[in-house]
Amino acid sequence: MGKNTMMNRSIRMHAEMTGNQAFLNLIPLLQEDVGLIFTKGDLKQVNEEVAKYKVGAPARVGLVAPIDVVVPTWQHRT
Repeated sequence: MGKNTMMNRSIRMHAEMTGNQAFLNLIPLLQEDVGLIFTKGDLKQVNEEVAKYKVGAPARVGLVAPIDVVVPTWQHRT
């Protein structure tokens, strides 16, 4: 995980050092919030490990929800 500019730089440096230009295809995909995980291990185990650290983010002012959100009215009972 890291800033996109640092990830771009790391990928470019790796491509130069190893001669593997295929990694450069990742650079256009680094938009907004993206993290890269490289593994030779079992993807199920990697997914489980990442899921342990996943947390919900609070709503921020001005963002549009990706789905419709309905807030039911609250009725005061006397």
